[in-house]
Amino acid sequence: MYVRTSPNYTTQQQVYIYGEIMQPGNYSIFSREERISDLIKRAGGLKPQAYVLGAQFKRMGELISNDLSKILQDSGSEENLLLRDQDSLYIPQRPEVVTIQGGVLNPSSVSYKAAYSFDDYISEAGGFTDNARKSKAYVVYPNGRKDRTHRFLFFSFRPKVYPGSVVFIPFKPLDTSRLSTAERIGILSLLTTVSIALANILLR
Repeated sequence: MYVRTSPNYTTQQQVYIYGEIMQPGNYSIFSREERISDLIKRAGGLKPQAYVLGAQFKRMGELISNDLSKILQDSGSEENLLLRDQDSLYIPQRPEVVTIQGGVLNPSSVSYKAAYSFDDYISEAGGFTDNARKSKAYVVYPNGRKDRTHRFLFFSFRPKVYPGSVVFIPFKPLDTSRLSTAERIGILSLLTTVSIALANILLR
């Protein structure tokens, strides 16, 4: 006697949702059509203090750049991914700091201020270093998305900074062909000494 496997049978798959959610925990995937918005509904919805812009969706341990605010506004959004086994969704509370890294004089984390612009946060970190690539500056948001500085004609447009963002200023690549001031002075001194020595030899 043979017992055949149902063509629709699949092993039980689970996803995990935690943070500022009414009923956090593990949930089994009901169907192949279940999406992120369905998971949130099954978990009772978000708590009032949930920070939607900082929601982190991970697959196989990798952070997938995603915008939960668009999913909540429109379940038909392309952001509303189908669930897969071991997916996880974390919804944090609103963070209170912004981190500035890279080509600034004092890389650090500072308090988020709604009135602050990108350049204000740079000032909080002491300003740009001499080898900062200002035109390549970018922001990494808590949900994994990134936005960079854009240029149009002679103008630069800085990305917005939200709570929990990381502002990063890349460094200019090292130019080994350029000499430092000390190296230039050393070479000039050497040439002067050689010139004086040659002049003394010729005058003898």
